Amino acid sequence: MKRYTITPQNRKSIKLNPTTLKPTQFPRMSLATDDAVQKEHRNTRDKIYKAACIENIVKFLTENAYDSAFSHKILGNPSNKDFQNIFKFIYSFIDSTPFLKFEDDVLGILKLLKYPYCNEITRSQLTAVTPHTWPVVLSMMSWMVDLIRRSDEIENQTATVEDEFYEYVCEGYMKFMEGEEDESLDQQFIDKISLMHSKETSEIEIQKNEVELMMGELENLKSKFDDLSKLETKKKKINDDLNALIINDKQLEAKKTKYISAIEKIVEEITTIESQIDELIKVKNELVVQINSQIINPNDIKEMNIEKVELFKELERLKPERESLSKIIEASRKQSCRKNR
Repeated sequence: MKRYTITPQNRKSIKLNPTTLKPTQFPRMSLATDDAVQKEHRNTRDKIYKAACIENIVKFLTENAYDSAFSHKILGNPSNKDFQNIFKFIYSFIDSTPFLKFEDDVLGILKLLKYPYCNEITRSQLTAVTPHTWPVVLSMMSWMVDLIRRSDEIENQTATVEDEFYEYVCEGYMKFMEGEEDESLDQQFIDKISLMHSKETSEIEIQKNEVELMMGELENLKSKFDDLSKLETKKKKINDDLNALIINDKQLEAKKTKYISAIEKIVEEITTIESQIDELIKVKNELVVQINSQIINPNDIKEMNIEKVELFKELERLKPERESLSKIIEASRKQSCRKNR
């Protein structure tokens, strides 16, 4: 941003002086008088209001590169020099005409700008700024900042169709009153309207193209969505099959554990029976040794035969049980092998 001094040389002015304003051919009428404008209710001594005014002015000075010292503290209680320099800087955005006598010029400026609270500003307040009188002057300066910003907004506004039509009618009427008829006015008006809407027309075309592209993308997305639906269905089926396999595997694992437990129990029983058989064989061998080492009398033989018969009976009794257990073990092993396959 270009940095201006307090008295800029080439700054664009609003030029609100009535003698320099060019009147329009048909100025629009207003029924409201100056006295009819309602004043905004405000309390200049309110701390919040004063802080808002100071902030508004500080922001304006910062945005426009005011080249003298300023701050919230200075604007809270400025010296006469600070006040005059800041006021001149702000007013330079309205008119760059030099001041002759500051106090009188400021009062004239406020009346020219139709400041709603002119009766609150006196020459003595402008000559010597005091903490008691400063809030009123501060409010006035903040109002001027708002006026300048609003003026800039109006200047930056582009002409509307209504404005162009108004100018077209006025100019045509003036030609008619002068006894002239200029048919080119119609074409000029049409050209202006076409030019105003050329940007919108091009933007509409661009948006149409964008809509067409989006519709094409939408169709592609729809086809992809159909493929996605098929893939989702296939995925669900595969997941169902996988879950079924997992359940079957868990069931087989449970059966396998059950069969292994049963086989271990049977093997334990067989081991016990074999141990018993080995024990009986050992006893038998010990008896044979004992018989061979003893002189046997008929009674002993008789008793031994009886005991032998009992042993054979016991062996015969255990033999079917052993064969049955052996068959069960074999059958369990075969069944376990089939399940593992």
